[in-house]
Amino acid sequence: MSDRFTLVLLVGISGSGKSTYASKLSKEINAKIISSDNCREELTGSKSNMSNDGYMWTKVLPERLEKELQGNNVIFDSTACYKKPRKWIINMAKSMSAKIECHYFEPDVKRALIQNRLRLERQVPEEVIHRQAANWQTPETDEGIDLILNLDQKSCMDSLTKELHVLGLYDTCQPSAS
Repeated sequence: MSDRFTLVLLVGISGSGKSTYASKLSKEINAKIISSDNCREELTGSKSNMSNDGYMWTKVLPERLEKELQGNNVIFDSTACYKKPRKWIINMAKSMSAKIECHYFEPDVKRALIQNRLRLERQVPEEVIHRQAANWQTPETDEGIDLILNLDQKSCMDSLTKELHVLGLYDTCQPSAS
């Protein structure tokens, strides 16, 4: 990261490991995390309650991003699987002269479904994960992104598989056939 403040836009289907990655990265680069899940929880009391999502995406998240981008490194943690929801985030960051990095997880439905089943707080419906993967749009520099980083899914999956075997949970976490 340069001396200029940076927006790191995390992109990946639900269950891909974005929030875990954001937590680790925030410590490394001294960044604040803006999470759509946490914002949803603040507004409604539940990360699963999407009843105020219109307000959240059009008012709350833009205001929060504008406030936090005032000279700070920021990690934006949301699926952002498609170009359209990424556009306003990128445009706002560009208007504030931020460097824009996109760190993304290629869709790996099997891994996402396993990790989703291991979540303690909130599980995303499996059909949502399948839909996100089916409609996935890989981030591109022509969206206004300065740096794109494809995170290594295979090493993450190998690590997760080993951990599940050690814990004796591998067989219980296998996704159902779709």
